[in-house]
Amino acid sequence: MPDEETMLAGFAADARNGHAWLIDDDYVTVATVTLDSAAQPVIWTPNEAAEPARYVHRLTVRRAVAGQGLGGELLDWCGNRAYEEGARWLRLDA
Repeated sequence: MPDEETMLAGFAADARNGHAWLIDDDYVTVATVTLDSAAQPVIWTPNEAAEPARYVHRLTVRRAVAGQGLGGELLDWCGNRAYEEGARWLRLDA
């Protein structure tokens, strides 16, 4: 598993590329999500990776707001965005 510094650098790069989002509530980050077309080869087969799909990475919800449906709303948002981008599949890398 990557260390925290590596994970933060990856998230920052994804944010610069328009693939990662922070969800704030009164200037406090309550959730994050990354959505892109990068299939992780350790998870997805070459045939699966060739399909039109979007992949959800780094979906996190702050414990203080857990149980309020925010994670589900984020997955719905990702699904709608994937559909708009022409993807047939929304896949969760977890």
